[in-house]
Amino acid sequence: MKSEANAIKVWVVENDLSLADAYSYIIAQGGYSVLTFANNLEALERLSEAPAPDILLLDLYTPKLNGLQLLEQAGSKLAAANTAVIVLSNYENHAVIDRAYDLGAMTYMIKAWVAPNDLLRTVTSAAMSLQPQRKR
Repeated sequence: MKSEANAIKVWVVENDLSLADAYSYIIAQGGYSVLTFANNLEALERLSEAPAPDILLLDLYTPKLNGLQLLEQAGSKLAAANTAVIVLSNYENHAVIDRAYDLGAMTYMIKAWVAPNDLLRTVTSAAMSLQPQRKR
């Protein structure tokens, strides 16, 4: 098993606490280090004082700041850190989805359609894409 220091770091931004707990549990079962945030502003504040995560699982619509605003404000730091951004939202507006991709999202998933194994598979795929850049 990976040590905590070597585990891929996944930040989960989700304002629904039961979903945040479920996502965190599923992702942790894959051997990832998980940190949760109740809204995008908390995650943005953490980004200003800490290294970016390896993977950012982002809910677009949380109180105080939406996910597109987070990506607009922190996109250069996330890109420089090669953070894989996975958007998980129930918002299906094509303009919003396109904007998320324009701002660096690698995947956009509709919450209502995501099964636990799909979430873990997506995180694992993102983690595998990071492996060449990570130093072991």
